[in-house]
Amino acid sequence: LCLCLGFGQRSYLNANLALGFPASDFADQTDAVGIGFSANYFLSILPTTDALQVGFGGGYMEYGRTQNDEIIDINISQGGFIIDRIRIPMEIRSTNSILHGQAMVRVVADNPFFKPYIQGAVGFRRLSTDTRVFDRSDNGFFQDSDEDDLITSINNLSDWIFTYGGGGGLLFEFDSGVGIHAGVQYMLGG
Repeated sequence: LCLCLGFGQRSYLNANLALGFPASDFADQTDAVGIGFSANYFLSILPTTDALQVGFGGGYMEYGRTQNDEIIDINISQGGFIIDRIRIPMEIRSTNSILHGQAMVRVVADNPFFKPYIQGAVGFRRLSTDTRVFDRSDNGFFQDSDEDDLITSINNLSDWIFTYGGGGGLLFEFDSGVGIHAGVQYMLGG
């Protein structure tokens, strides 16, 4: 479900809340539901009607996040003797995310108030798992004003896949140029 803005009768911008449900091989790896956003821009390509549109879009979705607290002990030694021990509490965050982009072709029924449509799409997905470690000590051993005491970060996994699929839905347009869009899209890929 999204907000749809019409710019005349020639172009449309959709801003969407996006939910992703793992399927196929991806569902074997996780059962986490992705939550995020996406936006699409469509342009009518026929001179007298909005029945055929081309568009492009993209978005971001998180499909899992973990957070753990750990404590590491650092020994301070001199001449082979331990003279002190420092305990550093840390927060470890891992985030699984999907960045996506796509090009689309949409066929829209010519109806003044509600417009059913079908569409096809091709695009990409970038699946990523990132881990960041933060200093949570009172002493603030690691000071980084930009990243809230970030100690280190690493990209554990990054993979690009080609996707294709289709979908359909309904566009409800109002005279003001604002509308509501309800639709689904199913994307296939590796």
